[in-house]
Amino acid sequence: MATLAVAESMQQLKSLYRHYAAIHHPDKGGCHVRMQELNRQYQAMKKRLKTASNDEGSEKNNFSNIVVGCKLYVNNTPCEVLAVSEQYFTAVAIGRNRQALFDKTTGLGRFNSQIQASFQRRYDS
Repeated sequence: MATLAVAESMQQLKSLYRHYAAIHHPDKGGCHVRMQELNRQYQAMKKRLKTASNDEGSEKNNFSNIVVGCKLYVNNTPCEVLAVSEQYFTAVAIGRNRQALFDKTTGLGRFNSQIQASFQRRYDS
C-alpha cells in the first residue's frame, strides 16, 4: 500500500494524496478498502503536520533578530522589512505601497491585530 508518511509539508502531503487517490479511487478502478486506508493515513498525517507546524511556529517566527531587508509573509503576502526598532518592525508588501508596523515578540500588527507576519507561507486546507 502507498504511504503518505514520507511527506514533510502540507503541500507535499496533498500532492502525494492526490497521486495515490487517482490510482486507488474506486471510480478509477481501485479498491474501496485501499482508498479508505489512504484517507485514514491522510487525516493522520494532516493532523501530525499541522501540530508540528504549530509547535515550530513559535520558534520559526522569532523576530528578535530581524534586520532591514529580510523577506517574510504577512497573511501570505510576500513582504520586505523596511525598518526595525527595539520593539517593532515595519514591513511593506512587495510591489505595493502598503506598510504595517509589527510587534517583534508576537509578529502581530501593532494597530491591526488581524495581520500577522511569518517567515513561511501558510497552507490552509
